[in-house]
Amino acid sequence: MCDFKDDGRRYMTAKNYAWMIGLSLMINSLDATADYAAQIVDPNTGYVIKLERNSELVATPLVGSNGKNYYRIGNTMLIDSASKDVSVSGYVKCLGRQWGESSVGIPSENAFHRLFMYAPMAGVYIEGRPAYQINSNLVMTVETNLMSWVNIDAAVCSNGFDGDIFPSGQFYSQFPIKLTFYINERIIDGQLVINAMDLGGYVRAYTAKKTVPPYDSWPINETTVPLRLAASQIHIGSLCTTMTSTGQAETVSLRHGKLSSVNYDSTVVEKVTYSCKFKSSTNIRLRLDYTKDDDPQKRLPLKSQLNHHDVIYSELTMTDEATGQTGQSLNLEIHQLDTISITSRIQGQNAAAGDYRGSAWLIATYD
Repeated sequence: MCDFKDDGRRYMTAKNYAWMIGLSLMINSLDATADYAAQIVDPNTGYVIKLERNSELVATPLVGSNGKNYYRIGNTMLIDSASKDVSVSGYVKCLGRQWGESSVGIPSENAFHRLFMYAPMAGVYIEGRPAYQINSNLVMTVETNLMSWVNIDAAVCSNGFDGDIFPSGQFYSQFPIKLTFYINERIIDGQLVINAMDLGGYVRAYTAKKTVPPYDSWPINETTVPLRLAASQIHIGSLCTTMTSTGQAETVSLRHGKLSSVNYDSTVVEKVTYSCKFKSSTNIRLRLDYTKDDDPQKRLPLKSQLNHHDVIYSELTMTDEATGQTGQSLNLEIHQLDTISITSRIQGQNAAAGDYRGSAWLIATYD
């Protein structure tokens, strides 16, 4: 038997010290908590899916619930937590949202799981599944077993104590997820661009009475682990290649450079040349596509990288050099070669200083 000494010169035996620790553990085990869901610590972390694939367009279209044709892009993509397409970061705290009556020690078999979707609905069902809008020509369906609350035993965060934190990678019940992409108009250049976006959010909840959590919506910043799509590209067989006047093959960069924030007026032009393998002149539809806000002129919003609430606007237009047509959508005939000029003009006063950026798609389709 040994003696332990503290700064107050008091003494106790090892036997008494062990009893005090045991009492502390017993008190913790009796802590009461309400029904609860685990929550991401930093909402900017979680799972990220980046799709860089070569694929083929299925020649025979499928008819959606709206009566329109949709062309499936290759095979369904199976996404798992161990897939090369997936990365994960961050930590999860076990006690996030709480509700209901207090209880003690909710066991692992009382776990409920659900995947909430945040991608915008496309308003159409394809092959029996709801489609989500990626851009005006690209939609996606998602297959998962967790579109509604599902009871599956889960040990991580059961009997949750306030302060318990685990790596995000230990929460993977939302996988596997199957993604299928479709276009409703065939494209000529073979580049399908997926902009970075919030895809969904996985929630793991525990209820004392093993009842389904009373929520059918959940903010992404309060989910257990957010799930996002990174900016990606899917490559399919193409009839045309593109080249810009700055030598870039797939990206049009319109750089206005440094401007005065007090009074600015700047116009820049970039040219895109299509080199095609059509056997004869073919009707082509070109259009500029981007996410609009409440700007009455429907211009492209450019957001400050310092503060996304600071916005200026770019007026985008296209001009076909062969015919002189101008607008945000053009109907042309292309046989082998055609050049399109894209113009961006920004004009205004008293903008907040910052680095402003925005993205748009130039979509070229044919029948």
